[in-house]
Amino acid sequence: MKDVAQSSGNISKKKLQILTSYNVSYVHIDFDRYWSPSIKDYERSLRGGIDSNHEYVISGPEQARKYDFAKELRNDKFKEALVLFLISHWQSQDVAHFIGIDDDVSDEDPKFGEYIPDIDYETD
Repeated sequence: MKDVAQSSGNISKKKLQILTSYNVSYVHIDFDRYWSPSIKDYERSLRGGIDSNHEYVISGPEQARKYDFAKELRNDKFKEALVLFLISHWQSQDVAHFIGIDDDVSDEDPKFGEYIPDIDYETD
């Protein structure tokens, strides 16, 4: 990954700026997931990889990102925290101008979404 912003807020703004440049109506954020315990968990533990039990909290837009952002994106808990932060930040007045809102932003505004984990199961 190249040119990743240094703070959570700047990452959020950059993603929203890219999305709104295409005049989209909806944004779906999809990440892959491996259910624990999985073969991936085992492989990562052998390599000294990601601690999947570590809870992530993105406390606000000023929080600095970790040095290896690509590595963080391999952790399901980080991805969940990132999605929750993006939704929260995109509801703030700080980024309202990106989506064409000049008034105060309201939590009840239907322009803003919610976090709904989508679980797809393949059955044979």
